[in-house]
Amino acid sequence: MRRHFFIPTVFLVILILMIPPALAEECRYSLSVAGQFSSLISGDAGRGDQAPGYDDAFDTGMGAAVEMTYHLNDRVGLVAGVGYESYSGETYQGIEFHDLDIIPVYVGAKYYFGSRQDTWNPYLRGDIGIARFNSVDISYLANRAEYWEESWVLMMDAGAGIEYNLESLAIFAEIKTRYFGEPSSSPYLGDLAKPDSSWSIPITIGVTFSF
Repeated sequence: MRRHFFIPTVFLVILILMIPPALAEECRYSLSVAGQFSSLISGDAGRGDQAPGYDDAFDTGMGAAVEMTYHLNDRVGLVAGVGYESYSGETYQGIEFHDLDIIPVYVGAKYYFGSRQDTWNPYLRGDIGIARFNSVDISYLANRAEYWEESWVLMMDAGAGIEYNLESLAIFAEIKTRYFGEPSSSPYLGDLAKPDSSWSIPITIGVTFSF
């Protein structure tokens, strides 16, 4: 758990130390609010030949995120954000999975290909952080048991986006490939509930306010 907090903290400190004093005086901030759709595309949600994949156990997720960006210049911005995602549970071979909620907390950076004054401004981004997985239950006939315990896992992502700028307001869309570490399985089910790490593809649409 401490190692998961240590990695994003060191990453953020390194980025801050790279800020030239002159640019720090000229920087601007922006606040983004966005909605998100996310599909879990890879990884097994258990062990064994008949183990479900994440996409068997959970439907497409929906959520939201809030980010603050510190712009070093027209091309580079440092990002800190938090999100919330909810994935509805599916039924797999008669076993009902209950909903999965994820709260990612992360820092990262954006590289813009154009100026912030350009109407259309594409960019690349990368993030690292941690994510909280809630405990997940399963039901079979009249029985219910804990499948995963609540846990914090490593999270990393990389992607691309584009902004449509309207002075201090911008509309943006982006797509990312994201990695989540393994959540903790319930001790009651042992290795049967032990999952792999997972990959997902979040698609985000939102609004940015600059100040």
